[in-house]
Amino acid sequence: MSIRVNIANQVRQTTVLQWRPLLPLFEAVMNSFQAIKEASLPETVPGRVTVEVVRDPRQLDLDQLPITGFRIIDNGIGLDDTNYDSFNTAFSPHKLGRGGKGLGRFTWLKAFEFARVESTFRDDDGALLTRSFRFDEDYDMDDERGLPKPSTVSATGTTIELVELKAAYYEQCPRTTEALIQKLIEHFILVLLAKDCPTVAVVDLSTKHNLKEIFDRDYKATASHHQFEISANSFTLHGFRLPTSRATKHKLVYAADQRSVLSDRLSDHLPNLTSRLEDENGKPFFYLGIVQGKYLTEHVNTNRTDFDFGNPEDAELELPLTDHQLIPKADIRSKALEFVSDDLRDVIQTINSAKLDRIRRYVQEEAPQYRMLLKHSAEFLDKLTPSPQRAEMEAVLQFLRETELKKDSSRIIREAGKITDYEAYHRELTDFLGRYNELGVSALAQYVQHRRIILDFLERAIKLPEEKKNFSLEKVVHQLVFPISIRLRRSHRANKTSG
Repeated sequence: MSIRVNIANQVRQTTVLQWRPLLPLFEAVMNSFQAIKEASLPETVPGRVTVEVVRDPRQLDLDQLPITGFRIIDNGIGLDDTNYDSFNTAFSPHKLGRGGKGLGRFTWLKAFEFARVESTFRDDDGALLTRSFRFDEDYDMDDERGLPKPSTVSATGTTIELVELKAAYYEQCPRTTEALIQKLIEHFILVLLAKDCPTVAVVDLSTKHNLKEIFDRDYKATASHHQFEISANSFTLHGFRLPTSRATKHKLVYAADQRSVLSDRLSDHLPNLTSRLEDENGKPFFYLGIVQGKYLTEHVNTNRTDFDFGNPEDAELELPLTDHQLIPKADIRSKALEFVSDDLRDVIQTINSAKLDRIRRYVQEEAPQYRMLLKHSAEFLDKLTPSPQRAEMEAVLQFLRETELKKDSSRIIREAGKITDYEAYHRELTDFLGRYNELGVSALAQYVQHRRIILDFLERAIKLPEEKKNFSLEKVVHQLVFPISIRLRRSHRANKTSG
């Protein structure tokens, strides 16, 4: 006896985020790709997928009529008995080997009121039959309307109509054809890269757009390809330079089963990518990176909205996982960013050169105390946005300066236990304090760390036999204490004067 599924309850448990209203469309289009592959069409018959956009004709006062539905048409194998049985089985394993989760059709009902399905297929005897039914929360797989009837058409294929987009997704659905095309290409970019990709068309407002031609012209022409490994898991990064008519931001997309799942804004990790870039010919573009790999495919969640990476530091984890290496998303991103930076090396060098000129002017005219840091420009240029303002430059230079001094401070403290030459240590410490004084009296609180070094050195100096003392003990005490107090007073007076 089979287990029946309550469709309304299954829809309630299905996730379609409000800002991803096209997920049901993506699921339907992927079904078409898979149906065409399964049909094994002859070379003389190319695979075809057409997405017809349905808009609300009642809102003529708007510049762009809102989208209310889609009609997806293909010339694939159709809903034969095997595929129809899979359609009627929740969590069906039929497409498991192709990345299917067996839940895509429930996303249709999450975002749309219902779907109409009409599909033509060949039976075992080669006769063409057609199934036609309405799929909604009251759908009954035993309804006779789903039974096949002799077909009136001459080829196999399926038409799925997603009807009446629900209010929760209305505002987030793209309004323009260009935006819709961009979303489709971005989601299926790895499918479009394949040599056997079917022809994909979008028909909107009586105009037909060939996605494969757009992809080849605006995306594929600038594509790059990289491979990398993390913990013996292989990943691939495809990079694209998109014209500004096709994108509005730089993104890194994580994909599973040739479909995008989630993305990062690259500007959050690479400040140089806060705005559009320009190539060597002055043509503006945005960068799109797509990461995929078996690891991501194995860890995508059921609704294809995120990845179940897991957390090896989870308190619930009693023992280390020895048979399965967990890879944090941050590690994948960090490795991918190396190749993104490499793809954009020439552009970033041009941006950094302009930034360095800007910083040099700032240091020369307003902040000469940072002059010595210019030789370390490679360490901070990438941390600045393409056109840094005074406050941003000041913050980065101040941070770098403090970081350098803290490194010196730690080194001096670390090496203090080896000191046998007071004069050498005193010179180094005096130089360090001289540089630190420039940060202000409050910064000299760090001197407390060195007080322990001084006291330790004094204690060892006092215990040395007279014949091994190559300096005057009185001089040691005087130089260790008196110059520092003088520095404090001088620094205090300087700060009062400048204030």
